[in-house]
Amino acid sequence: MIGSSLRAVSPRHPREEHRSEPLDERLRDNAALAEIELTSRLMIAASGTEARLTQDEVDHLLGVGSDDDSVN
Repeated sequence: MIGSSLRAVSPRHPREEHRSEPLDERLRDNAALAEIELTSRLMIAASGTEARLTQDEVDHLLGVGSDDDSVN
């Protein structure tokens, strides 16, 4: 039974049957996309270390910091 459900998707083009229409630009939410990008950076950095990220590391990943850092 499991094998029959796997045959529903073409082995040559597994994603071909799941293509959708291009995204309507009116639905694009740049603020949400920016938040997703920042959250992704934090998740990747956090998963790459055993220690907790320091506040300075988090600020650097988010692109925030002291006034001296923003001049660069």
